[in-house]
Amino acid sequence: MHALILNESIAGDELRRMAIRPVHRNDSGCIADLYRRLSPESRELRFMAPQGRMSEAETWRQAQRVAEGDAATQAALVVVACEPEGEAVIAVAEWVRETQEPTSAEIGLVVRDDYQRQGIGSALLRQLVQVARDEGIMTIKGYLLPQNEGIRRLLRRLGTPFTLETRRGLTTLSAPIRQA
Repeated sequence: MHALILNESIAGDELRRMAIRPVHRNDSGCIADLYRRLSPESRELRFMAPQGRMSEAETWRQAQRVAEGDAATQAALVVVACEPEGEAVIAVAEWVRETQEPTSAEIGLVVRDDYQRQGIGSALLRQLVQVARDEGIMTIKGYLLPQNEGIRRLLRRLGTPFTLETRRGLTTLSAPIRQA
């Protein structure tokens, strides 16, 4: 997959250009920076980290897991934006094939707080689902906190049917991938 131009928008006097592309093995630092720049609430919702606290070691571990993962069992996409300081990863989405159900994959997605509610998560999830479909994934799953309304709104907006099951404070979301 080549980079897909996502958006050009005017923010103040600057032109912001964004693209979705596959993660590169050397993206660990950029992804770690994204995770550090998330609000405590966003970190809590994405990583189920109490009060959004993540140690520097855990931040790096998560970033390296995404950037350096096994291409046979997972895929990740990033959204890169041109900012005044240079290029920055402002969102990441991934799927990881489930060992017991090879046609199912767990997904994870996060958009930096200052870029949320601009359609970036929707575009990123659509691309991630396409990549998963191309790799034979038929069902995506997410494990989330019950208060994570953002992912539910996102799936509803995309018209994706899904089921939810909550047990002991953890909600499992399951959605079939429509085959092309």
